[in-house]
This record gives sequence, C-alpha cells and structure tokens, in this order.
Amino acid sequence: MFNQQDLIYDFGTLPQMGRGTKVIKFKNVGQGVLKIQDIRKTCGCTATILSSKELQPGQEGELRVTLNVKRRQGLIKKPIRISTNDPLSKHITLFVQAYVDVEFDVDRPLISFHNVQKNEIPKPQYTTLIGKNIKQIQIEKIETTNPLIQAQFIPPNDRFKDPRIEVSFKHGLPQGVIRGEVKVYSNNPKQPSTSFTVIAHVTGNIYVSRKSVYFHLSPSRLKQEQEVILRHHKMKNFKILKTEIDRKLPQTCGEAVNYSPPSEKDLLIDVKAPDQEGNISVFLTFTRSLKPGERVQGQLILTTNDREESTVFIKYTAYFTSSSSKQAPRTKLRP
Repeated sequence: MFNQQDLIYDFGTLPQMGRGTKVIKFKNVGQGVLKIQDIRKTCGCTATILSSKELQPGQEGELRVTLNVKRRQGLIKKPIRISTNDPLSKHITLFVQAYVDVEFDVDRPLISFHNVQKNEIPKPQYTTLIGKNIKQIQIEKIETTNPLIQAQFIPPNDRFKDPRIEVSFKHGLPQGVIRGEVKVYSNNPKQPSTSFTVIAHVTGNIYVSRKSVYFHLSPSRLKQEQEVILRHHKMKNFKILKTEIDRKLPQTCGEAVNYSPPSEKDLLIDVKAPDQEGNISVFLTFTRSLKPGERVQGQLILTTNDREESTVFIKYTAYFTSSSSKQAPRTKLRP
C-alpha cells in the first residue's frame, strides 16, 4: 500500500546554519484505507508535515520534510521512521541526507576539562580551525566571556598542519563550575566569526561521588537506600565527624511542585569506616512515611576534619507514587 521509489532523499550541499525542504510524495496502491499511524524523527534537526493521516485507495499524499543542519559538519544522514496499517509495510524508514559546507568553524564546539582539582593547573586543550581555504584565513582577534579562560591562536607548524586554538585556565581557579564562551574572529567575509564553549568542574580536596540523591518510594518499596562515597585527595586520616539534616533549606526548585519541609527523621545515616583506598561510604535510607504524591526535599550536612573544607552538602529528594516498581540495586560509585 505504501509505494516508494526511493528511500534516500538528498538535500545536496547546505551551508552551516542552513536548511532545506523536500516534499516526499507517496500513493496508496492498495484496496483499503491507508493510515499513517506514527512518524518518528531521531534528530531535532528534522521537521515533518503530513498532508493527511488517511488515504483512500489510489489517493496520493505528501510528507514535507525540513532539514536544519545547524552547526553540523560534513555528511549527515538522518532516518525518519513511519508506521502504517499496511500489513506488508508496517514500518518504513526513510533517510534524509546533506553535505554541510563549512566556511569557518572549529572541530570541537565544546571543550570540557571535566574534573579539575583545586590549585591544579590543567594541561591546555586544543580545537582545530576548519573550513575552505582555512590556511589562508587570518585570525583578527579572540575573545573570552570568562576572565579565567585563556585562548590563543596557534598557526600551522611541522607537527600540526592546520591552525588551532589553544585553551587554558589561569592559576587559582575557584571551586565550582567554570564555564565560558570563546569567540574567534577572522577575515572570512562569508562567516567572519565562530565560537565554542569551555567548561570545567573545579573540585576541592574532597571527592564526593554524588551531590544529589533521589528516593522513589511506592507501596512495595516503603524504604530505599542510596550510597554516597567520599574520599580525600591528600589526608590519610580523613574523617566524617558529624551528620545532620538542614531543616532550614530554602525551596530553590523552579518547578511548580510543592515540597514538604525536611525533618530530622528523614534519613537513617550509616557512615562506614574508610576502606584500603580511603573511600568512606555513607549509606542513606529514607525512612519517613509519605502520602501518595507527597514530595520532600532537604539537605544533609556532613562535617569533616578538613579545616579548609569542613562541610559537605548532599541534597536529597524523596517522592511517593502509587505505582509499584522493583527495588533498585545498591551500587558503589567509583571515580
């Protein structure tokens, strides 16, 4: 019933941030009514508009497909899956493809330094400049939105044939997430600039496997246990001296959800002795009885013997649903 001559639709060459549209025609060649039950796209870069969900015998239909390549590079090929009531063609997969022509860009739109320990100076990372006649393009200036991020142009050399941008951090990074944009300006008239994101998570001397834990309770699971692992990078006698629930935690969640206030009786806290690697396991069991639909959000405060980082905060969220689910396994999280 669903007759297709070609299942690959080529949009040709598109520039970055460009888009193209094609109309795919099909015809009901069967004796019954053809019903298009579902159209699934695997990428946000494709959009579809169907002329009609039902086609009578002999009737033609159209599927308008728009491909937005955004910042992609080179050849891209994306499937579109169509489900019908045709017993011979219940599932059909079409492909849309295009070649994205790059004038001026970088091969790494995101540079992540992942976890960086406090007072550590991470090694520089690089992104390569790409595009047509990239070696003839002149870099006019480089700007960063975060003063802690440094970026400089590296011209081609004997080891690397293409120009690159070197990214590094200044000394003395504060603890937390460091994020910024690097914008590179060139003399390319068609695309005079490009940008990429730089991110790093600067950790202290204390490694914490999870800063947030969640408890999903149900009639078949009235209690649930979660594990948090702590380890000090330097201290051999690292200890947790005290645990307490912060009952004055402000409601910072942006969702339109009402949370019950935290209580000292929310958690059963079991702090284990350090293992041979210095890992301290803290097992948290949510023991408070909740009503169906009730949610609780609170914060656990761990006091340590590190004078520079004397407190560690663990956020917890618990909610009760009427549906039953299997007990989640208790798994150690390792760095």
